[in-house]
Amino acid sequence: MKLTNQVSGVVLQLHHDLLWTDEHSWTKAVTTTTYAITGALLVQAATRKTGRPITLAPPNEEMAWLPRSTVDALHDWADIAGLQMTLEMEDGKTRNVQFRHADGAMDSRPVKGFPSPQPDDPFLATIRLMEI
Repeated sequence: MKLTNQVSGVVLQLHHDLLWTDEHSWTKAVTTTTYAITGALLVQAATRKTGRPITLAPPNEEMAWLPRSTVDALHDWADIAGLQMTLEMEDGKTRNVQFRHADGAMDSRPVKGFPSPQPDDPFLATIRLMEI
């Protein structure tokens, strides 16, 4: 799995064991309902074009560790408002994405605490993106 910064062309290799946890929790169809003054139900329906959430998370504490250097780079990218990236999934499909800041762009923590952090220290990270 790869995440490419569309501005700089820099590619971050993500662990292949990261799971797309909300892959089937979203649909393109959306509706709202209200009642008219007469009491009739008014239903508005539309099809969403973008905005599908893509949350990448480790399946458990023992898998999908990322090196600190990758987590640091992801945090740097998350600081850039509106940064567009290309996510290449393990099956070869690509998606244009941005960080999903409304839900927190990402969470990360070291697998083990070290007094002097190194670039290859293992981290667990949940990355929240949205398709654009």
